Amino acid sequence: MACQTIETPIGILTAEIDRGRITRLGVFPAGESDPKADELVLADRLRDELDAYFHGERRTFSLPLSLSGTAFQRKVWEEIKKIPFGETCSYGEIARRIGHPGASRAVGSACRANPVLVLVPCHRVTAADTPGGYVLGGAAKAFLLTLEARRGG
Repeated sequence: MACQTIETPIGILTAEIDRGRITRLGVFPAGESDPKADELVLADRLRDELDAYFHGERRTFSLPLSLSGTAFQRKVWEEIKKIPFGETCSYGEIARRIGHPGASRAVGSACRANPVLVLVPCHRVTAADTPGGYVLGGAAKAFLLTLEARRGG
């Protein structure tokens, strides 16, 4: 397993890579790392794709992910990945799309549990009348939404 830290405009993120897939990307202490060559290559790809995203040169990511979570969480994350760059969707709308109307709070919980921030763009999920929360805080969410809006979402 490899742990790498990556400096971004929203802070230093830690990536965890295991068996050729990104398993976590967020703010957490980097664990012990014994990286294999393919994991280092993937860490470089991640760094390059994030850099391109933050410079407005990339709207989607092509990195292999391995996401651990409940069946409900994985369903929410798959739906979130469908939200186009520069657009937002409410917690309630995500709940309706996955066949669980009225589960907007559970969608919010799934967003908080998202193991790969930015790559699964939970920052694009908002409350009905406010931006809603974000695990990295409101300023980071506002930055990401503004970045995408400026890039012509």
